[in-house]
Amino acid sequence: MPHSSLSDFQKEVLNRISDDFEAAHTITGDISRDAGKEVSEADVLAALLSLVEAGLASAFQYNEVTQTYEQMDGSQAASLAEPWFFARR
Repeated sequence: MPHSSLSDFQKEVLNRISDDFEAAHTITGDISRDAGKEVSEADVLAALLSLVEAGLASAFQYNEVTQTYEQMDGSQAASLAEPWFFARR
């Protein structure tokens, strides 16, 4: 999916994950504040998963034992309580 076919909301979410690992709960408040309107964590998560599906982001699970992020596919991430995301370069 080319960037031009993304919604403004998807572009904003993609921008938020472009330089660090982020989870929906870590960026929802910032997006709401910057947009001047309430944005739900569920909407942010849906956008993140759509970016993974489009090949523009990768999904990860944080491993507390090794303190590393382990990559996974979008369907696995959708079933996690707290998936993390990072934009693909």
